[in-house]
Amino acid sequence: MLNKYTDAILINRNYALFMGGSFFSATGTWFLSVAIGWLVWDIGRSEFLLGASNFAQMAPLLALGLIGGVIADRMDRRQLLLVAQVIMIAATAGLATVAAAGFASIPTILALLFAVGINQAFAWPTWSPFIADLVGPDRLRSAVALNSARFNLTRIFGPALAGLLLAQLGPAPCLAIAAATQVVLLLALLGIRTEPRERTPGVPLVAAIREGLYHVWHTPTVRESMIVAAIVGAVVMPYVVFLPAFAQNILQIGAEGLGLLFTFIGGGAIAAATF
Repeated sequence: MLNKYTDAILINRNYALFMGGSFFSATGTWFLSVAIGWLVWDIGRSEFLLGASNFAQMAPLLALGLIGGVIADRMDRRQLLLVAQVIMIAATAGLATVAAAGFASIPTILALLFAVGINQAFAWPTWSPFIADLVGPDRLRSAVALNSARFNLTRIFGPALAGLLLAQLGPAPCLAIAAATQVVLLLALLGIRTEPRERTPGVPLVAAIREGLYHVWHTPTVRESMIVAAIVGAVVMPYVVFLPAFAQNILQIGAEGLGLLFTFIGGGAIAAATF
């Protein structure tokens, strides 16, 4: 009976490794989000700089996301995730180092966040197809559900723990934990064994991007979903960027309270998904 439930949840060895590493990595990413927002606010006391830090992280995704999707269809996805993860480790370790040494400055933080964005530009389009590679079509629904649960669980306690640590020790330990958790995902990826995907002749890069955009625009359900996601991403979700200023200036609850604000966002997401 135990093996039956274990198989239903973990699906297979490769997927269990990937979800375990992803759990630590996502938790560390929330440590990064909480700590870097507080660090930027502490240095500059400027809402504009908070927005600039988010732009530095998201700009590579905007510029390279389509290219990342095309490459994810052509390269070995595990190898692509490994390269992206090395970039993520280097960037988060750099942020932890400059914060611990007292050398953190806005230009340095923006440059390192730009490197984090490069990781996301190639890792995010690769993530879901790689899950499909690991489990196959028959178990994909269960795998995607577990991946969503993993993401929302880390949204609850990751920011809360980060806020507690941030209030006690400052941003440098939070950033160090963020870097260490990315190493866990790298080790998980190294432990995954997959068969090489059969390579098919690909159309030129620009033609592939054009084909993808054509499909999105001429498939009503996909087009409408993309439009809704774009509107929410542009005018709703950016409120998260300004939470450090909100916590400090309006609520006056400090770093620990900032972590709780992030935690309640995750709790709301789980409650809505359950409903």
